[in-house]
Amino acid sequence: MLLAQSVVITGRVTDAETRLAIPDAIVKALRADSTHAMLTYALTDADGRYRLALNASSDCDLEFSVMGYRTVRSRIKAQSATIDRALTPEAFRLKEVTVKAPPIGGHNDTITYNVAAFVSKADRNVEDILRKLPGISVRTDGLIEYQGKTINKFYIEGLDMLEGRYSLATRNIAPDRITSVQVYENHQPVRLLKGIDFSDRAALNIKLKNNAMTLPSGYALAGGGYHPRLLYRGELFGFMANARMQLLATLKANNSGHDVQGEMTLHYGSDDRGAKAAGQLAPVPFDIPQTVKARTHDALERTASLNTIHRAGADATLKLNMNYARGRRNYERTATDAYLTDGDAIVIREDMTTRASDNDLSAALIYERNADSAYIKNTTGLHLRSQPSHTLIRATPDLRQDFHSDRIDLANDLSLMWRRGLRVFRLQSSIAAGSLPADGLTIAANNYSPRSQRVAGRSLYTRHATSFVKGFNAFSNLHFDLALETEHDRIETDRAEDSLTTPAANRNHGYRIAPIVTSAYTYARGPFNLSLDLPLKYLHLRYADDVRAETFRHDRLYLSPHLSLKYTASPALYFTLGGGLNHATGDILSFVRSPIRRSYNRVDGGASGILAHRRTANLSASYMYRHTMKGLFSSLFLHYSRTQRNVLSGITITPDGSLATRSQGAMTHTDNYSADFYLAKNVHSWNTTFSLNAGYTAFRSQTLRQGRTLAYSGSLLSVYPTIHLRSLAWLSVRVRGIAELSTRTADLPAANATSHLNTWGADADVSVLPIENLELFYRLDLRSLPAESGPRTTRCFMDAGLRCHPARRVELELTVQNLTNADRYTEIQYVDADRFATTFRLRPLNALLTLKAAF
Repeated sequence: MLLAQSVVITGRVTDAETRLAIPDAIVKALRADSTHAMLTYALTDADGRYRLALNASSDCDLEFSVMGYRTVRSRIKAQSATIDRALTPEAFRLKEVTVKAPPIGGHNDTITYNVAAFVSKADRNVEDILRKLPGISVRTDGLIEYQGKTINKFYIEGLDMLEGRYSLATRNIAPDRITSVQVYENHQPVRLLKGIDFSDRAALNIKLKNNAMTLPSGYALAGGGYHPRLLYRGELFGFMANARMQLLATLKANNSGHDVQGEMTLHYGSDDRGAKAAGQLAPVPFDIPQTVKARTHDALERTASLNTIHRAGADATLKLNMNYARGRRNYERTATDAYLTDGDAIVIREDMTTRASDNDLSAALIYERNADSAYIKNTTGLHLRSQPSHTLIRATPDLRQDFHSDRIDLANDLSLMWRRGLRVFRLQSSIAAGSLPADGLTIAANNYSPRSQRVAGRSLYTRHATSFVKGFNAFSNLHFDLALETEHDRIETDRAEDSLTTPAANRNHGYRIAPIVTSAYTYARGPFNLSLDLPLKYLHLRYADDVRAETFRHDRLYLSPHLSLKYTASPALYFTLGGGLNHATGDILSFVRSPIRRSYNRVDGGASGILAHRRTANLSASYMYRHTMKGLFSSLFLHYSRTQRNVLSGITITPDGSLATRSQGAMTHTDNYSADFYLAKNVHSWNTTFSLNAGYTAFRSQTLRQGRTLAYSGSLLSVYPTIHLRSLAWLSVRVRGIAELSTRTADLPAANATSHLNTWGADADVSVLPIENLELFYRLDLRSLPAESGPRTTRCFMDAGLRCHPARRVELELTVQNLTNADRYTEIQYVDADRFATTFRLRPLNALLTLKAAF
């Protein structure tokens, strides 16, 4: 009697002539008898890879098939093995059939959305499609989430050309160029780490239609308008993809407020290893809401982008990413800031006009070889940025605040890995250098001597690591990593004011060396996946203060353990539990002790001279569920953390409105609670997708206010229901409801120690196609929010327009913005224990007529 045993067959399917991967090929395991009954099957992914798991007691047949290739069948033994197949192309003739694909399909960890089931004539780009797909969310900045978690890769036909700047694709590629959207759940981008290093993040893959894989596509757009001055908008976009390469290029300019710089946002892979001095001075002395950026009364943007990727073999690619953005925006702002104290709140009012400019150039050259047994990736990057700004503060007398900044960053990252069976060897080397020649801030007024602040610095960061992974069996492995991180930093500041007897200066330099030893154990068998990480860091610091002739030394070990458990109840449902302890320490900025002027009314009193240290204990739990046939997706994430700090910071406010930041050594605690829920359901018979995002956060913390410790707490409850409706071929509707309840409580005897902010509203997009080739569209942004005094206020923005197609692939669009002629944007929010009410001037009613020719 033969007993069935667990057998795992893996491999790769390629084209016998081109040696390129064949995605979506069907691999079947069949009984080796006259019935040829199917035991199991799998579809190959974008890299042509498949995995079959079955119980077999005797030999079976393995069959490979895909349209356009000759079917291959061979006998295999009942034992685990790696089997690659090269299929020979074969001519075929299609019969006249009607195929209706399901709107959502799934197999193993791959979810496939059929774009034809969700697209409407009102959709302008891929992002419009993604917003309708249940399980997928797109934030206002273009960031994509799957089941509440940000994606870790964005592919076009299996290639990651854009390295995190995927809004260049989602906001420009037309919907008629794509056939499906795939989600790779639990995606591990490095092939040789599959089965060893597990991921809980998903990746997106855009599948193109056949004509998009053979012919270049794109568009040219030009237009003008009035608002009451002349407006213009011009755009060029080109995209090309085939089996060997992809290319995406853009050239855009406008003064109509259309956000083209947002397309270049880096959604993953961001780099913050530049000079520590960067960011000490801000180009604009206030935060700017996204609505204000798009509707401010005066704006100018120019961008250019070139991105290309070429295959350098079956597993290797070479890519180039170059992006340039130049922008200028004028803001007119008034604000009322209420700072909580032991007595009455101190209120500061501001009235200012700011002209902010930004010049940003980034370039990266990347070589990657991603094979089953070897991995190589080298990235060389350059980033240049210049940010001048000019602010007029209306006071007695009026003040002029001028800012300028130039920044240069260089980096090279190399990663090498080899896999031999269940063993993996890894070498990594990273070098990053940053230079801030001089950030400068100058405040001047008539009949007053100017005040100035200068900040300069440079840094050199390195990280070299080697690691070894030993697999004990198919279920468990031990990971051992040894890394050495170094940082060499220098920061210089000079502050000159009449009130100072001597210039306030900082001259700090030093280094930070951290050997890190990490041991990790992973066990995955059946429905359970257990992971234990034990990183041990030895921190060695030496920072010198030349002004005070002092040197700070620090040597200490830090252990940051983390344990996670995943239970897969079924292919559609899994649960996770996790917990750990993290340590974060300060750097050279902890010892910049002379005050730094950050704006006309704010002075940073200098650091405490104590190395900042945060110890955070955290617990988390979650579940994720999906039923692709029913179009149902749901997830819940719970998180709690308690952070202990050794430095307490805060501000002191004087009656004339000056703010001074203070820091002192003191043990404080912050508790954070959060819950995020997501639910989406696609009702295909109604052409409708319903979704619900809900969240709750609460915290307790302390701050330093007027030299005394102030304890405060807060919470935010938010609910966002959304409906996407595509009725027949003439109507498309998206409505999102908004409800937010924010509460702040301060530990004060005052009667007004607790306050509330309730905001509700809706966003809506409606498109109607009354006749062929004509579309009428309408957008609504409605909010009801508290006023500074008296009853509630309503903020309402409405845009409308029409699109027509006078010829094939030619589109004429007339857009009328701000139909309510609202010339002010008001926002009220809490920051820590304080309340801020801000108003910006907006562009009034305006119209723009554009002509777009696609190819």
